[in-house]
Amino acid sequence: MRVSVLGELRLTDDEGRPLDLGEGSRRRRNLRALICVLALEDRPVPSSRLKALLWDDPDRDHTSVLTNLVAQARRVLPPGRLVTETGTAGARLYRLTRSTVDADDFVSEAERGDAARDKGRLATAAVHYRRAMAPWQGVTPEQTLHDLPDTEGARVRAEPLRALRVRVAEALVATQLDLGRHSDELVAEIGEHLAFDPANENLHRDRLVALYRLGRRTDALRAYQSAAAAIETELGVPPGPALRRVHEQIAAGTLPRAERDEPRARPVLRAGGLSYRGVTDYTLGGKDNTEEERAFVDKIVADTGTDATLITKDNRDCVLRMVRTLAGLGVRQFLDLGSGLPEQISPSVHQTARTAADEPPRVVYVDNDPVVAITSRAMYSGAGVAFHELDLMDVEAVLDAAGRCLDFAEPIGLIAANTLQYVGDADDDLGTAQITELVTAYVDALATGSYLALTHITGDGIDPRLRPYIDSTEPDAALPQHLRTTEQIERLLVGLPLLPPGLTDVGAWRPERPFVPRDLRIIGGIGAKV
Repeated sequence: MRVSVLGELRLTDDEGRPLDLGEGSRRRRNLRALICVLALEDRPVPSSRLKALLWDDPDRDHTSVLTNLVAQARRVLPPGRLVTETGTAGARLYRLTRSTVDADDFVSEAERGDAARDKGRLATAAVHYRRAMAPWQGVTPEQTLHDLPDTEGARVRAEPLRALRVRVAEALVATQLDLGRHSDELVAEIGEHLAFDPANENLHRDRLVALYRLGRRTDALRAYQSAAAAIETELGVPPGPALRRVHEQIAAGTLPRAERDEPRARPVLRAGGLSYRGVTDYTLGGKDNTEEERAFVDKIVADTGTDATLITKDNRDCVLRMVRTLAGLGVRQFLDLGSGLPEQISPSVHQTARTAADEPPRVVYVDNDPVVAITSRAMYSGAGVAFHELDLMDVEAVLDAAGRCLDFAEPIGLIAANTLQYVGDADDDLGTAQITELVTAYVDALATGSYLALTHITGDGIDPRLRPYIDSTEPDAALPQHLRTTEQIERLLVGLPLLPPGLTDVGAWRPERPFVPRDLRIIGGIGAKV
């Protein structure tokens, strides 16, 4: 059960269906107040404390009223959600069970945003601050904690939430400015936050800065006059020195514009004259490859007599099945790490997602290969589709870029398709601990209801004749990559519960044709963030 208390009280059952609490009567208002205080307490509450939270007149005995309210609540809530326990000396305790509360999510995400910002991880902080503010979306100042009773006891719980909302709004705006995300949308967003705190000088100052960086100097000067009037009306004082200083700098044209350098991609993984991109492209029947790369693939086939080249097509087909599966589960956003060349013989992620859902998806592709970048920028265009030439190891840069297109408060399908074997230290664990930490950073930034779709080459069960060519532990391997074990690859799924059929050969993952075992194995699975 989901309990939303930050605005008007809303309840939904485990299937997301709204629960009807009724409107209007004083009795119903008391019922809503009871549910609100129980949700915010999040622990067994003695009846004496419940009365103090619900009513301010301690001399009156509200026992029978409380008993009736509890009975009403049990009739409207799902069975077993409002339980009665016995405390010390026989005291009766009440508690909501098996429920999530938007206020708890708000506080938790705010704390995670603060922790990321303290570490200098601004893009991650922005994701968490944005997610913290998500429960407040659509809530007006008048609706804030609307059904929480106006009692001294309840105000002790309400005021910290109101104050935290202001602080998180300030932090979200400041973080976006630090990231160089000044935009007309940010200016409008600051205006929405000011509706909750009209005299907030930090927000007024940041609105001036955003307008100035957008080249709207005149609007910034006008915004200062509006800010000064609001502060005078609310507090009866003029603006403080920090806001006045920004105004003076804007008037003089001396406020720094704080341009940010674009992150650079690390050099593309290569071995000699070969590129992973070119070899993969040749096995898929593409033309963006060199004579040396074609000769390398042909030599493997001739020397080993294996069908290793067929696995790349199996992998690509599996990834598209995964995308269709996620689209069928309601995912409308995708972040593709190490996207590779757009394949002419297969539809892209955004094309596949578009055909599998009623509404257009939003997709961000990321790759650090300059050839991939040139081709992708030419082919990946249109509303809701973006490509960024970035290194997937730079989580902050990727999240910063992706956050300009994707909404991290909503579910995202994170795709790492046969790309993580190329990264990680060459230690005894093949860098698995390092890459597990990397994947965890990405997954932590995703909203509940998101998914991780992963495929990865494995050394388990492959033809041993292939190892001298591709095994990173072989000193003369021409195209080295980490042939991790199934157990190591499972660790990369960072403990997420897997959709059926679990972690398996890509050709056997929800196949549309009979599975054919290959001499070179790629395995994959989808983990769900629940």
